[in-house]
Amino acid sequence: MSFRVTFVHAVDQSVARMQMFGIHFMPVWAYTLAAHLSELPDLELRLDDLRVGELEPEGSPSDVYLFTGINQDYEAIMREAKRYRERAPKAKIVLGGPICWSYETAGRIDKLEWFDHLFVGDGEETLPAFLRDLRAGKTLPKIIRAPGRFNLEKAKPMHDGLLRATVGRYYGGV
Repeated sequence: MSFRVTFVHAVDQSVARMQMFGIHFMPVWAYTLAAHLSELPDLELRLDDLRVGELEPEGSPSDVYLFTGINQDYEAIMREAKRYRERAPKAKIVLGGPICWSYETAGRIDKLEWFDHLFVGDGEETLPAFLRDLRAGKTLPKIIRAPGRFNLEKAKPMHDGLLRATVGRYYGGV
């Protein structure tokens, strides 16, 4: 039985339009993390980039939704995460990326309490371990912290399947 994981790119649309002039760059974070999940068995990966599309189709909910973002996207992330929860109440809704590090550093991590799990730090090594443990039914902490910076010598090329399925949506990557 496959385990479905969806990367969700939810940004403040008005800021994105002003800063990027309507140009959509690939969410490289999703392709990068997906590459580090490629060795997990029976994993089905999706990318919902809400700048260029809507929520995933009805009837095919994921087991885990992975959100990321920056502070300015807080309202958009919260709004969209709640929409996903309504459609898939049994799924785990997870947040990572710069917003988690920033909120923790500022002593405001409690503003992200709504999420099932929070990732602080690089996810290349912690995310695969988290998904393995989640599938095994292990009890997981609310906050998952990377022990240190990810060694870029261990970086993998972007996930080919996810890239091929979605690259046509974008102007390029940064």
